[in-house]
Amino acid sequence: MGETSVHVNGSGTTEESVNGTNLRQKLQEIHDQATEYFNRVASQANDESSPLSREEIWSSVSPEDQQLAEKLSTRIRQTVTIISKATMLSPLVGQAGQASLGIAMKSMTAALRFRYYNHWGPEVVSDEGTVLAVHPAVEREDGVIEEVTIARDIFADNCDKVLGFVDLVAVPKPSTQTSKE
Repeated sequence: MGETSVHVNGSGTTEESVNGTNLRQKLQEIHDQATEYFNRVASQANDESSPLSREEIWSSVSPEDQQLAEKLSTRIRQTVTIISKATMLSPLVGQAGQASLGIAMKSMTAALRFRYYNHWGPEVVSDEGTVLAVHPAVEREDGVIEEVTIARDIFADNCDKVLGFVDLVAVPKPSTQTSKE
């Protein structure tokens, strides 16, 4: 793929580095294609004589655009997987950051299907120190996004979050210029 490379550090162990330029370009291409997709869906929705209901928005998307949304989702997952591997090796990103990266990815892919991505951690129900129940963590896509602009904004905001992680973990290409001090 060209985005990642493996280096041996001073202690003899290997570590993966990320070429931020390639990942930024990939994410920008994904963002641009998603923007075109959302614009097409918006123009189709505006051509309708009456507003779309909650159930109709995804079914009103052309089969070609539904296929594009699935392809974009696959590309997002592949790209974020590369970034995620790099965050595991970075001292700048902890477990919470890695979780945020996953949430951003899932929010982007859900927005392409006009769905909200929701998640919450496990919940312990207790009374005066006695645990009565433990509800597991939950994540799901529920709730339909009714406006294309909202889906587009959710996608763009989360794409920006992913780009922030690229900036944190990307290893700049070595400069070929020598500087005089």
